[in-house]
Amino acid sequence: MNGHGTNFAAALLLYGALLGSSTPALAGTGPDGAYERLTPANQVTARALFEAQVVDPTPGAPRRLTLAEIAARRQSGQGWGEIFTELKSRGLLREQSVGHVLARYNVEQRRRAVAEHGRGGEASKER
Repeated sequence: MNGHGTNFAAALLLYGALLGSSTPALAGTGPDGAYERLTPANQVTARALFEAQVVDPTPGAPRRLTLAEIAARRQSGQGWGEIFTELKSRGLLREQSVGHVLARYNVEQRRRAVAEHGRGGEASKER
């Protein structure tokens, strides 16, 4: 085989990680269901922005937006650029654009998928 099967399997793992993950990032989706009403692509962008926020435990530091709050802003008609600019102006993001946020998120998701695949592979070898 020329490696295309392996690439396809890796792509499927990444897709599953992006759409099927039940990570703590989903905490706070809220009873209004704003996050759940977003399209899958918009859910990825909302989650990427949510996870990119800087955690600053200093008293008086700006509070991070929840995933539900980010989704609600999108549902109310704000564009991703506007949401990014708001978070950036509050000092909650370090990236320079929404594109940079998504690129970093995608790299991290690939790392997680590879790590999960590696753990699964090791477990099956032990049996």
